[in-house]
Amino acid sequence: GDEVRENLFKEVSSLYADLDGGTTPLSFFFPYAPIPSHRRRDAARQKMSEIFSSVIESRRASGKRANDILDTFMYSCYRDTPGVNIPNDHIVGLLIALLFAGQHTSSLTLAWCVIELALQAPEMIENIIKEQEEVLGDAGNDNLTFDNLQKMPILHACIKETLRLTPPLIFLMRKVMKDITCMDYTIPAGHIVFSSPAAACRLPDYWENPDSYDPMRHLDGRNEEDRQPYTNVSFGGGMHGCMGQQYAYIQVKIVLSIFFRQFKVEMLDKKFPKQDFACLVVPPVGDTLARLTRKVSK
Repeated sequence: GDEVRENLFKEVSSLYADLDGGTTPLSFFFPYAPIPSHRRRDAARQKMSEIFSSVIESRRASGKRANDILDTFMYSCYRDTPGVNIPNDHIVGLLIALLFAGQHTSSLTLAWCVIELALQAPEMIENIIKEQEEVLGDAGNDNLTFDNLQKMPILHACIKETLRLTPPLIFLMRKVMKDITCMDYTIPAGHIVFSSPAAACRLPDYWENPDSYDPMRHLDGRNEEDRQPYTNVSFGGGMHGCMGQQYAYIQVKIVLSIFFRQFKVEMLDKKFPKQDFACLVVPPVGDTLARLTRKVSK
């Protein structure tokens, strides 16, 4: 909502940096380890909670309704407590989670998509531009509507292939709620199960030439991920799949649509960069430099 956006630029952006800095691979295993980054993280979390709680209370006091995610959270109920709105502190947690989930994941998906297209499938960039011209016409960005974004299957396929090969999150965790048998293994309730999109999305039993960047595998006629449920788990799956999946695609499509129509890109290092698996959200190892040339307007 407007109130969240207003506070986002005033205070939350600086607090977010401390929150982000306190989330490392170590944090997943020892979330309360007494280290400086965790102390800064916890202080930032408390301050963000105060800011968002104030926004929520102000919205409730005004009695106004709005068509936004905050309103949805404020007037939702848990299934086991019908008629009781979600508590404010839970809403705060959900808002922070939404901010956190869409930051590095989207920016790194954008970066990897440009790198992969420029180094491994430059011909697809021309196909993307042609598709943009057909869909948007002479109006360009003025015609970049939600409906038109759904008419860009080539761009969508390129993003999907980037997520398959270089997912920003290399593992997903789920808590086992009751004993379950999987193949010859029994997993007791209370245990944590890890799933790796980075591995699952390269299984040769389900993907042709799984290590190759091939966006066409996601288009009509092939649709390789439809051969088996949960073949592509870049956004997780099932009832706990990523709630921001569709928003993420829209966000990345908009940026890439404008980027490829306005710039020519050349990677200065022709060798494909390695993935830095030491990071929680996986970037390229080291600097990855590119030369951008602004296109001359027609």
